Amino acid sequence: MAEPMLNMSEIIEGLSPMLSDKLSPLITIFKAVGIVLLVYIIFLILKALFSWRASHRLKIIAKNVEEINEKLDILIKKKPEEKPKAKPETEKEEKEKKLKKK
Repeated sequence: MAEPMLNMSEIIEGLSPMLSDKLSPLITIFKAVGIVLLVYIIFLILKALFSWRASHRLKIIAKNVEEINEKLDILIKKKPEEKPKAKPETEKEEKEKKLKKK
């Protein structure tokens, strides 16, 4: 029941020479596609690694910014919920805005 495994070269040699001549370019194309696919997979793995590192760095930076904001709030004795008030506009600026809207 157990048949011996034939490798690819034995199968190709067993085919007629005319058929093997026609398959030769096709096999070469498949080899090239396989190499390109392997390079692309390696590229995707490296890209994922670098993007993970970048997102990790951004998380650390965001954490540091939050700490700095908290410390600044304490220094200026400002509640964290308060938002800065907008500066009042002068009459001239208000008139210019009204003119631009029209």
